[in-house]
Amino acid sequence: FPSHDNVKDVYIVDVLFNQSPTEITQPMTASLIIKHNAHKARFESNAGGKGYAQVVKGLIQGQSKCTIDWKATTQNKHTKIIMNSGQIKEHFHFLVDSEQGEEYKKYFYELTHYPKNGKVKHDDAIDSTAMLNEFVSSNNTWGW
Repeated sequence: FPSHDNVKDVYIVDVLFNQSPTEITQPMTASLIIKHNAHKARFESNAGGKGYAQVVKGLIQGQSKCTIDWKATTQNKHTKIIMNSGQIKEHFHFLVDSEQGEEYKKYFYELTHYPKNGKVKHDDAIDSTAMLNEFVSSNNTWGW
């Protein structure tokens, strides 16, 4: 979950990064939205993401004013990652090792070990971070 300081920087203060079934992660996602008082959330609508988002939206109803939407991804994943990597390196900040929990450590490891050729078994961390950069950029939050 990102936080920002209105100076074009994004701080990743929390993550949900595990392989649990959706019936487990949907309430966890809703809890994090409420905990961090998120204002906006976007879910990738490919592969069931729209339904996932709709369930989360129902779970936070009456407990959060977060606007939830979903968007299909049509761009090549590797191209998207490469195109967003510069902004991520320049404007995204992450917890230091001593502040990271188990899931955050897994996320950060995967994020920082993406090869330039894109040939990797797991790319969820960098893919979701690239989508976050596109989301904040598209909402003209900082005008990148």
